Amino acid sequence: MKRSILAVVFLLCFIGSGCTSTKLMSSASVQPLSLNGHERHAQQYNVLMDIYTRVQPGVTCRNDIKTMGLDLEGGSNGVTRLGPTEIRKTFMEGMLISADELPGGVRECVKSNECVGYDIHQRGHTQTGKGSMASRWFNFHRVDIIREWNIQFIFLMNMNDVIVYKEMTVAMPYLAYIKEKKNPLGPLQNVFGKGVTYKPQW
Repeated sequence: MKRSILAVVFLLCFIGSGCTSTKLMSSASVQPLSLNGHERHAQQYNVLMDIYTRVQPGVTCRNDIKTMGLDLEGGSNGVTRLGPTEIRKTFMEGMLISADELPGGVRECVKSNECVGYDIHQRGHTQTGKGSMASRWFNFHRVDIIREWNIQFIFLMNMNDVIVYKEMTVAMPYLAYIKEKKNPLGPLQNVFGKGVTYKPQW
């Protein structure tokens, strides 16, 4: 029985070309990737961040935002409309505070019940596999190119269509990196040794 298992291990190592070393622990690494040729992935994040930065509570109105390139009522992807009930839940649910303790613009909306809110949340994530299909299939060697970004913010607007409050809740700029993982034992790695997972540090 032992000879059969060893024979399978050596056969899999030969297929994956992963046993030229005596090290049988799986390894993984994450490397930054150049943005060359992929600027379009970062562009949408920059556009939305620019819109958020330019909005001035008490000054910017609905039409101004539309002119900037974001149509709040046009069925845009990632735009969720918040009514008075949703606004109250967003800012007060689970909080042991009164409406008087809320930031000015939020306080105005909660007390008047006449505001509308917009939760803008857009993200991008692509993962492209590289390398030998056989190595990936047998789990000897996996190389993935990952590109991702994430942004979310909230606008509150009074009955005169003027923004009275804004808040950024998520801001993860575009990042591209290569994630590589090697398992010398291929599909038997989980039997003889646990895999290691590395994640990029933001």
